[in-house]
Amino acid sequence: MDNGCYPVSLIRFLAGAEPTVVRAQVRLFAPQVDRGMSADLSFPDGRTAHLKCDMLSPALFRSFVVVRGEAGKLAVFNPYHPHWFNLLTVRGLRGRRFEHVRGENAYALQLRAFAAAIRGEAMLSTGPGDAIGNMRLIDEIYEKAGMMRRGMRANHNPAR
Repeated sequence: MDNGCYPVSLIRFLAGAEPTVVRAQVRLFAPQVDRGMSADLSFPDGRTAHLKCDMLSPALFRSFVVVRGEAGKLAVFNPYHPHWFNLLTVRGLRGRRFEHVRGENAYALQLRAFAAAIRGEAMLSTGPGDAIGNMRLIDEIYEKAGMMRRGMRANHNPAR
């Protein structure tokens, strides 16, 4: 729910479609408290995705996305915080290219966009439907990993 929402959102954005969860595996910190999660996703058109997030990783910092296609591969180190060190690598039929993509603090950008939307100067790039889609997929990942949906209690009866 913490760092896993970022890859969930990015995968849905890049695919432009809603996946289903094929498999999910959790590493628990305490009962019903995940410290790490991995999931394999499938899209109706045959594409697949894999996500992994961990709050107690043995690595100090590992944040990346890899997109593979028929003609090449895109790898981005640190896609969620462009104001910190980042590297974009594109490999294709004509070789490979490396780029540093500079950017502002993601949270400052979000706050600026929110303020502009409140003032009526711009529309937000995502709306309630996107948030619901993210939460639906997160719930499905938790359930596939054998956990309860967040906010549910063990004795909760949804039929009531």
